Amino acid sequence: MEKLQFHFKKLQLAEDEKRSIICVTRITMPSGMTYKIPHDYLKAEYNAELTKTPAFTKVKRGIKQRNQYRNVWINLTNELRNVYCDEENIQFNDEYLEEVSEEQNKSRAANNSETPL
Repeated sequence: MEKLQFHFKKLQLAEDEKRSIICVTRITMPSGMTYKIPHDYLKAEYNAELTKTPAFTKVKRGIKQRNQYRNVWINLTNELRNVYCDEENIQFNDEYLEEVSEEQNKSRAANNSETPL
């Protein structure tokens, strides 16, 4: 696996309705299989290796308003591979991620909403 597509979205903080932060909500493989990040790890700050990439810097500059999102393909460095991949499986810090069906993806896109953090 050489690259993964990360779905970044600016979401509202539950404890402060006026603040929003950039989150990593899903990861898509080149094959099209999509996996969701557990709610407890959505905040970009939990994805330290990912936030060090030039792509994240551009995403951070580009997402200005709540619920805006970007889907960005990022080439995997060894560090990113260790965090997000286990041979051919998608994981996050040694926890396998739940696959999202295409129907769930369409439903989420139609609602365009995520629960506050």
